[in-house]
Amino acid sequence: MKDGSNKPNTIPLAETLPSSLQKALSFLAGHSKKIFSLKFGSLLFVALCVSWLALFASDRAWDTPVWTRLTLSFSGWVAAFVFAWMIRQTAFNRSNSRKWLARQVRIRFGGPGDRLLGVIELSDKRHENHSSYSQSLYAAALKRVETEISKLQLEQTFDRKPGHRASLAAAFFALCVIACFLVYPDLSKNAFLRWATPWSDLERTTLTRFSDVPSKLYAAKGETSLLRLTLAKDSKSNPYEIQLTGPNDLLVKASKKGNLYEFLIPGQEKSKKLKLKAGDFRSVIQLLPLTRPTIAECMAKISYPEYLGLPAYESESMARTISFPKGSSVALHGKADRAISIINAFTSNRSLDPEFNGKNFTVPLNNVKEEEEISLFFTDFYGLESKSEYRVRLSALDDSPPLVDFREIPPESSILLLETISLQIVAKDDLGLARTKLKIKATRGKDLLIDSTIYEQIESENNVTQFGFPFPFDPSLFKLRDGDVVEFTAHAVDRLPQREPTISRTVRFFVVGPEKHAEIIRGKMEAIMARTSEIAREQESLLMETIALEEEVEASDESINAKTERKLSKLADMQRTNARNLKANAEEGMDVLEEAARNPTFDQEAIKDFGETLEKMKDVASSKMIPASSKIQQAQASPPSAASQSLAQAEELEREALSELQEILSDSSEQLDRLEARNLAQRLRKVEKTEKSLVGGMLAILPKSIGESVEKLTPELSENKEKMEAVQFETHVEAAEIQKEISRFHERTGKPAYGEVSEMMEQEKTESGLLAVSQKIDRNIAFEALDELEAWELKFKNWADILEEQNSQEGGGQGQGQGEGKDVTEQILALLKIRDTQGDIIGKTKIVDSGNFLAKRENWTDTLTDQQHELMLDLTDVQIEMAEEGLNPLFDDAHTAMYESAAGLEKGDAGDTTQGSQAEAKDIVTDLINVLLESSSSGQSSGQGQSMTGMQFLMQQLSQSGQGKAASMTPGNSGGGSSQGGNTDQIPDTIGGEAENLSTGSRKSGKSGGVSQPPPPEFKKIMENYFRNIEE
Repeated sequence: MKDGSNKPNTIPLAETLPSSLQKALSFLAGHSKKIFSLKFGSLLFVALCVSWLALFASDRAWDTPVWTRLTLSFSGWVAAFVFAWMIRQTAFNRSNSRKWLARQVRIRFGGPGDRLLGVIELSDKRHENHSSYSQSLYAAALKRVETEISKLQLEQTFDRKPGHRASLAAAFFALCVIACFLVYPDLSKNAFLRWATPWSDLERTTLTRFSDVPSKLYAAKGETSLLRLTLAKDSKSNPYEIQLTGPNDLLVKASKKGNLYEFLIPGQEKSKKLKLKAGDFRSVIQLLPLTRPTIAECMAKISYPEYLGLPAYESESMARTISFPKGSSVALHGKADRAISIINAFTSNRSLDPEFNGKNFTVPLNNVKEEEEISLFFTDFYGLESKSEYRVRLSALDDSPPLVDFREIPPESSILLLETISLQIVAKDDLGLARTKLKIKATRGKDLLIDSTIYEQIESENNVTQFGFPFPFDPSLFKLRDGDVVEFTAHAVDRLPQREPTISRTVRFFVVGPEKHAEIIRGKMEAIMARTSEIAREQESLLMETIALEEEVEASDESINAKTERKLSKLADMQRTNARNLKANAEEGMDVLEEAARNPTFDQEAIKDFGETLEKMKDVASSKMIPASSKIQQAQASPPSAASQSLAQAEELEREALSELQEILSDSSEQLDRLEARNLAQRLRKVEKTEKSLVGGMLAILPKSIGESVEKLTPELSENKEKMEAVQFETHVEAAEIQKEISRFHERTGKPAYGEVSEMMEQEKTESGLLAVSQKIDRNIAFEALDELEAWELKFKNWADILEEQNSQEGGGQGQGQGEGKDVTEQILALLKIRDTQGDIIGKTKIVDSGNFLAKRENWTDTLTDQQHELMLDLTDVQIEMAEEGLNPLFDDAHTAMYESAAGLEKGDAGDTTQGSQAEAKDIVTDLINVLLESSSSGQSSGQGQSMTGMQFLMQQLSQSGQGKAASMTPGNSGGGSSQGGNTDQIPDTIGGEAENLSTGSRKSGKSGGVSQPPPPEFKKIMENYFRNIEE
């Protein structure tokens, strides 16, 4: 049905309808606008209120998501738009249409309304001049309609109830909205803003509010975690209990404690989303389990105290204990496996101020002076704390004083005048050595000869913590003599200011002359042979006991009785004990033999013979006496017949052992006699040298002391006089002892030369005569004392020559009985000593050349020159005895190198050139030894049994080389390092000192069996120069 309401009413009503109808239509239009505007306006308001209230209610139940907010908000607005359109369409557009109003009357009142609609339509046709229009019909209808309309209650045309209901609904919802704003203004305002801008991320306001609810919760993996939630001050709702829920039926509840809720969340291994429900508050918390943070790296940088001058030191990573000297500054530098948010560092008595940046941290500590333990505790970027404290112990140590000592040197030992012992000084410090030095103190009786520093090493580098240097001690370099006592101490200083030096233990050497040493060795050999004699007597007794027991066993019928068994057991034990005693005695003899090898004046043939004797003793113990004991023990457990046979075998072994022991004692008696004879001649020669030395001393003081009384002598002259008088007094005592021993030796051996010398000494009244010279020296009767000293020097020289001539004749006879085979054992031993002595000269030359040497270099170079010349003569002796044309080139090269060394030392040059010549000489001598060893090994034959024994002894000596010259005296192997020392300007006068040095003028080769010949012509000049220096 067409509706003409959409057409504008452009024709004035006065021209178409009567005024009454026009008024009625105007009333209806106004009334329609009011009713429909109220209705649809109320519905519009209701739609918006419902939309907002729905969001408000939704926000109370949960945090309404954006899409829901958009739905609720847009639904309200869409409904409002629809109702607004209906207001425009119905209340305004349709209310202005006469036909729509007539239809509304028709709907309400029926016929009158229908006729009103017909009049309105006729009116429209009349205006349009429609062909069906009838004026009369229109007038009759118009009159009737006017009458009917006037009778109708037009205000009832429109139903007012829907409008009233809409208004009531609007009022109700308005009251609800107003109530919400009045009761919960913040929530309402928040809901309005979220409703008005549903697309925004505006946070929902709730009744239950918390100060802070994390969106992510980082927890320690597998550990119970704690989540604390605190109610905000403006929270409108304070629920008694809240809860967290999650996957796998996870449910955790927390009760209100004041304003605090605490959730204990069970340990989790994987991340989970937890839902928080607290009153109207809803939130989702992402639970992220993480391993607890740890320190991945931590090291300490130590800045040492300034006085040490050492660079900063970095400790090992993750070291839990760090040691350093007191006063150092320490900084701990570390790195965690995650970024750090908080770090605390403290010790037992103070808190520290650590610094951190990201994962890295630093804990500075300055001037640490005591032991402390730093505890580090930190929290990472995620709020997780480290599982435990990381502790680092800082051990601030005192700067310990240095340690210094002599390596492998006994506190007291002896040293020969012609011997060199290497002192190995070792100094250590925990942080750094500053200076090491060696001091010497020498005394002669109560007189102080030397007290000075001879070597000092000043370290230029601050980081030297260990230092060692060898010092070759040669008594001849210090002009010492028999009976002097030398003490060495090493001093070390570290870098601690005002620290006193550390002083080593004192190493004391008793200087022994070769003659006295030889006498001591001979005495030890005699003691060994005396014990061997006792062992032989015991062996004889054991033999007799064995014979007796053998008879008892033979008399037994079926078995040996218990008493005899006990005797056999005891006899076997005694035989074993006797064998052990013999073996131990031989081993002690080998030690004595090694000690004898130190003495260059000792008869090498005697050493070899005594070594063979000791080997025989060992052989007797192992091959005769031990088997005899076994046979006796075997007899103990055997029947009489077998026991008798075992005892017979034991008896045979014991007889052989006794026979060999008697032979050993017989041979050793001759060996000891030869040793004593040689020693007596050496002691006479020593007295000769002492008298010669005293002559030089008297000549030195004579110009200043002649004609002066004792009281008027200067202190220096008086001191020198007293020293010479003491030396002469000791000489007269020694001479008397020598005279007695020569007399006893003659009585025992019957050798005519010794009887002759004893008689001559008795006729010269040696003891009283030497004492008289001592008294004249004491009274400063210089000329008489000088004449008598020279006379006694010649007498002792003559007596020594007599004894040495007889010794030489006896030795020569022995040497000629060796047959055609040539034994070079003695020459190899001599070359070994020459090589070792050359090595000692090299070591001493290096000391002289060192910048740390503080003694007078001239004294040392002069003595080393003499030693090098002496060694050249020893090498010449060996060359002459060898008489091997093929070896002469090697000998010549060695002589040339030694000569170049001596020439350099004579000029005061101890540098590389001189040392190179010395090293070359040592290498050539080594080549000579090797050649002789090879030729001896290849040239041995079955007819050279005695030579083989000598070679075996030589190999034994070679096996001991490198272990020191004497096990009881020799320090450890020389180590590296530089060396320094003090001043020896106080070296005493040579009163009696040079008497201990071998005089070349009366020099003997000291080798039995050799033939004395003059040196080759090419070395005559060298020897003459040496003799001239000795005489001067």
